[in-house]
Amino acid sequence: MDNAGFKYPVCWDDDVRMCALFNEFRPKDANPEGWHDKMDFWVALILQWSKETKTPVFSAFDLATAFERKRSQPACLQTVLAYMKKSGDLVPAQEHFARDGWFKWGFDVLVKKPLVWIWNFSGAGEPLATLSEELVNIDVLKSLQKQVLARCEQEKFAEDVVLYSQVWRVCKDICKDEKSFAYVLRGLEKAKFLRVFVEDVKKVVSFLHKDVVLSEHEKALLKLQKAKGELNLKVEQLQEQVDKCTQEAVQAKQQGMQNKALYALKKRRRIQAVLDKQFAMLDNIHSLEMNLADKKDIQIIYDGYKTAAAALKTAHADVDINTIDDIVTDIHDTLEDQNEISRVVSSTLISTDPEMDELEEELNHILEMSELEEPAQEADVVFPDVPAEAPCTPNKAGQEKVPVYEK
Repeated sequence: MDNAGFKYPVCWDDDVRMCALFNEFRPKDANPEGWHDKMDFWVALILQWSKETKTPVFSAFDLATAFERKRSQPACLQTVLAYMKKSGDLVPAQEHFARDGWFKWGFDVLVKKPLVWIWNFSGAGEPLATLSEELVNIDVLKSLQKQVLARCEQEKFAEDVVLYSQVWRVCKDICKDEKSFAYVLRGLEKAKFLRVFVEDVKKVVSFLHKDVVLSEHEKALLKLQKAKGELNLKVEQLQEQVDKCTQEAVQAKQQGMQNKALYALKKRRRIQAVLDKQFAMLDNIHSLEMNLADKKDIQIIYDGYKTAAAALKTAHADVDINTIDDIVTDIHDTLEDQNEISRVVSSTLISTDPEMDELEEELNHILEMSELEEPAQEADVVFPDVPAEAPCTPNKAGQEKVPVYEK
């Protein structure tokens, strides 16, 4: 079995250590701690191998082949697998899938049963697992199912039925082999994501779109996109062949092999003719895509207009033009009344109370009396002008006046 990408533990090169690990389990009562250490080693190694090699379903024989070391195979794997079944790390495939038809098909077609088995059986306190019994690592199986389903959705299979070989071709880098892929599809079938059956002597896969229902327009567009992708691959291959024939013709001409050069040119011409047809088909597909996209845009606009017209009709269904006219007239009358009320409210109120005149005369008299009682303001004080000459000390007899700042 191919173990590409799997890294064995460091102790794998230790002959003494691995010899002890490869031997059958001794009675558990003799050394419980050593028994558990050995069991933990094999459980962790098997789960890691299943995950890294993308192998969701395997048997004791598969593990023996995978862990073969220096022409020696582990003799304790049956006990380990029985322990993992009991702990729930692994589940029998027949119990998990519970469908005899599929299970029998998977074993008869994909599983190569060994003709000779050379392991010895020993009583190690655990019921031994059947050598050919297929066991499922549920965690790895679910992880691969998600990847396969995502890849199929990415490919946008628009057809109701797709060839099994086509699905395997786009997903072969996800699963380790076709056997693992078959079990992954069985899991998806059990989860109601797809259905696998035989039609016209060919195995096909039918995808069950639960949430998305594609219209005929979308299916046609997806089919064109898929055909365009396949044609692009063929064009690339043909272009490579044309370039190769050109190089062969040039080399043959340089070596003086005229007939070989002419043969290469004839071959190049035939391939070029096929290539031109492929380009023409690509151009037709592109034209169809543009027409479908344009039709889709027109349909979207038409649906928008139709929806808007229906909404307007629904909105105006209970509206009468005469009623609207009466309402507008009432609004105008109400606005005129409101303006009249505002004018009246904002007008100046004129008092006719005679007491108000007496109160105003009394207020004026008080103001006059207050002005007479105010004291007269004092006259402004007049100060002398600032001297223009610099200050100096008084002079004595026979001395000149010296400015203060020159002393």
